[in-house]
Amino acid sequence: MKVLYLNLDRDLIGAPEFLRGENCEVVEVSSFSGALKFIEAYDLDAVLVDKGSLETADFISAARRIQPYLPVFVMSAWGTNLELALQSLATAAHTSTVCRSGA
Repeated sequence: MKVLYLNLDRDLIGAPEFLRGENCEVVEVSSFSGALKFIEAYDLDAVLVDKGSLETADFISAARRIQPYLPVFVMSAWGTNLELALQSLATAAHTSTVCRSGA
């Protein structure tokens, strides 16, 4: 499985190692524009966006124009602005699920 990992916060580094441990081929990029260029050039199985932002919805829409059935997962370890994040993603996402940790 080939996964594009879009890390918008270079301090968060756990996800790629976890995915590699699950035998995924992981390509890391650190900007929306870099991710879109990669999506245009390669056939991917999924995109994982770490630390969603207001621009994330625009990114998802652009990625789906390039690869319409590409699964895009957005995660964040930060619980702030959850309602704002969900509203911004609602227009671009097919489905959404909020998972909260017990911490």
